Amino acid sequence: MELNGDIYDYYKTLIIDKNILMSHYGLISQDLIYNKIELIHSLDSFKEYPKPIINKICLVLTEILQNVSIHSRKDIIDGFDSYFTLIKEENSICIKTGNVVSVDNAIHLQNQLNLILNYTDLQNEIRKKLQNAELSSKGGSGLGLLTILKKSKYPFKFNIKEITSNIYYYQLDVNVLTK
Repeated sequence: MELNGDIYDYYKTLIIDKNILMSHYGLISQDLIYNKIELIHSLDSFKEYPKPIINKICLVLTEILQNVSIHSRKDIIDGFDSYFTLIKEENSICIKTGNVVSVDNAIHLQNQLNLILNYTDLQNEIRKKLQNAELSSKGGSGLGLLTILKKSKYPFKFNIKEITSNIYYYQLDVNVLTK
């Protein structure tokens, strides 16, 4: 997950010699999310998985891509577009994403991710978030990352790298168990 230089070059290394089920490089919009989720339900490469596993993959992917769509900087820097890939692994589907974020979002993400990866009682934390029902300026309550962690049942990996003094690149790798 080490980022050195151009994102497109990194993205190309992800999709070579892998069991790629789906990938996208470029703007991630609400329409794209909807279309990709619909596509997952119809592709033969997903037919081997039971419906509950496909639904879990779709839920996690939707949460992740919603975060990318909402929190990405819209003034894309050449070579630093958003991407996502779904990679078939032995006992899981790995969802890898990357997108440009502002320094404020980078700091917030770093703090949130470090915090939630150390939770010992995830269900209790979700309950607290629901009871407090605080919304951020972008309309989120912070449940997305908790939902991703809960549904993946796997600690995820992340990387936040400074591109310029006020722009960072955020990468997330999440595995959804298939067995």
